[in-house]
Amino acid sequence: MIIRICAFTDKGMQLASQIEELLSEDIIEIYNRAQNNLNAWIEEAFAIRIPLIFVGACGIAVRKI
Repeated sequence: MIIRICAFTDKGMQLASQIEELLSEDIIEIYNRAQNNLNAWIEEAFAIRIPLIFVGACGIAVRKI
């Protein structure tokens, strides 16, 4: 299964990496600000039904979704 993780801070990225290690049987895609447009990245995930994990404030996740 493919799972996408979105984190916005350095601490959040550390947690995203830990989640990636725990879900080692799955394909994990971690959001990269330099390479991806967040809105398009989330829209694509919804379109093809990829689970999203947000590491950060709930308000950010709600606004982006």
